[in-house]
Amino acid sequence: QISNNTSDWFPVSNGIGQGDPLSMIPYIIYSSDLVDVASPRRGREALKELTLAFVDDTAFIAIGKDFSDTHAILADMLERPGGDYD
Repeated sequence: QISNNTSDWFPVSNGIGQGDPLSMIPYIIYSSDLVDVASPRRGREALKELTLAFVDDTAFIAIGKDFSDTHAILADMLERPGGDYD
């Protein structure tokens, strides 16, 4: 419903049902490359990038000196090959 307008029902003939236990397998295959987006730290340099994932959630974490630095790191993570915008 949008602005008191309700659309008619329509059949959905493809996809996997919400809550289907098998739905996680295709999702994990689809999103597994996102975990590898963060660059590993080299030697004793400070940690700048991290990717955390649990079930169907993925978080990119950028650590910088200030907002601009952190924003630049996060933008690079999203725009690099294999990133979220790839």
